[in-house]
Amino acid sequence: MWLTFGLLGANHVWKSYQRLKFYQTKYSSKEVSVSLVSIDFVSRLGHVNQFISKNKLTSMVILLNEPDYDSWYSKIEPTWSGVLTATLIINTETREKKYFEKSIKLEELQKEINSFLNK
Repeated sequence: MWLTFGLLGANHVWKSYQRLKFYQTKYSSKEVSVSLVSIDFVSRLGHVNQFISKNKLTSMVILLNEPDYDSWYSKIEPTWSGVLTATLIINTETREKKYFEKSIKLEELQKEINSFLNK
């Protein structure tokens, strides 16, 4: 499972989603899922819904309704400074995880996915 955190509609989040979507399709037989966690303000829910519809997103999208964003970063990943885009890859069977506080290149993402799937 991948979790990508960011503001939906932001260019860097959209590029990350496109990469993740490519690999979700490539590894579809291996039970790979992608979830997007939007930290847009709840007042922008209409914008988030439009973005989902316009881009025909099929992954789960979660709108994190948290007024104090600084309070939960370390609960997701202790080393996270709060920078966006952030991506977390989790092997739900082994609980192993890998965290990225940057936009991930395709080659790097493929290498990480393969390392998780080959365990």
